[in-house]
Amino acid sequence: MAPHHLRQHQQCLAFLYPSHIRPSTTARPPLSLPQSPFSRLQRHNSSNTTTSKNPTPSPSPSPSSKTPSPTPNNPHWLPTQHTRLGKCIHHGLRSPTQLTLASQIAQILAQEWPSLIGGPSGYLTRRERNQRKRGLDRRPVEWGEMDSMGHVNNVQYVRYAETARVGWVRGFAAKAEAEAGDNAGNRGREREKRKWEDLWTSRSRGMILKRIDTVFKFPLRFPDHVSAFHRVSCFPLGGDASYGENDDQGQGEEEAEAKRNPPQKRFRKLKETLVLDVLLLSHLHTRVAATFREEVTMFDYVRGRKMDALPGFMQRAFENVVEEQEVEIRYWRARREEVERLIEELERGLGEEDVGQG
Repeated sequence: MAPHHLRQHQQCLAFLYPSHIRPSTTARPPLSLPQSPFSRLQRHNSSNTTTSKNPTPSPSPSPSSKTPSPTPNNPHWLPTQHTRLGKCIHHGLRSPTQLTLASQIAQILAQEWPSLIGGPSGYLTRRERNQRKRGLDRRPVEWGEMDSMGHVNNVQYVRYAETARVGWVRGFAAKAEAEAGDNAGNRGREREKRKWEDLWTSRSRGMILKRIDTVFKFPLRFPDHVSAFHRVSCFPLGGDASYGENDDQGQGEEEAEAKRNPPQKRFRKLKETLVLDVLLLSHLHTRVAATFREEVTMFDYVRGRKMDALPGFMQRAFENVVEEQEVEIRYWRARREEVERLIEELERGLGEEDVGQG
């Protein structure tokens, strides 16, 4: 076997047996599907289906007929693709072309799984483009965060979301600082940076958590790593006249036009309340650990009352985020379709009956 084919073969084995890879000089364990980690995914999927008194084996889908694409928010999309690819690898890849294709699919699923889960719903997950918008990035789960039940305490989930929210806002401050650069005369950006930083304090104007709803998906345990991503669902209207910011002058016509023709279609504005959706991912299990919906009130600690509206630069920042979310939705939905097409191509190459028997 050629060296590059051997590497691809080892990548496929790593996909099936991530912790049981043997050197090429020793005998490999038989490719038994029930021993693979996908048996757990299959049991998880089968537990959500209703069984009849006389169950009959479901026929395998025809490779020639295109399987309808699942909905973008289908929580079982990634396990389903894992199972399909696992069956193909378990059956046996006959040619170097199939081996290369299977290796390519395995790399996509292994490297892009956070984006394949959250991207179609609008979460900004791409590291190379949205590093500052990652509120929580591969935070290790500590042993002391578990309770007497042997899993991470439910209160700690909310703390993950809280820490991620502060980190998400700090990303806006870091962006303003980067745009200010070394230009000492760019006082507008420096002012914006300070006001972003004030949002997680009580010095001036900040955020107060009004409500948080949590949906627990499965119990986290040590050791693991978690990441959290935010999505702007609703945000207050801008143009707070009481703010009196000089750097917002000259934006009246632009803001008025934005209000008449808002760029976002999927996400709406809601006065006085910032609504954020949060996605918490487990890196050990490559799945969603919890989802949150946060309602945040913008509060003026100096005047002791809620802010009537956002300052203009904050509104524009949220509008830019909403536009980026729309781009991510389109990109990752197309990426999912591409992955499904590659798996269907691999299934067609192996044949309907062979994959069904595997």
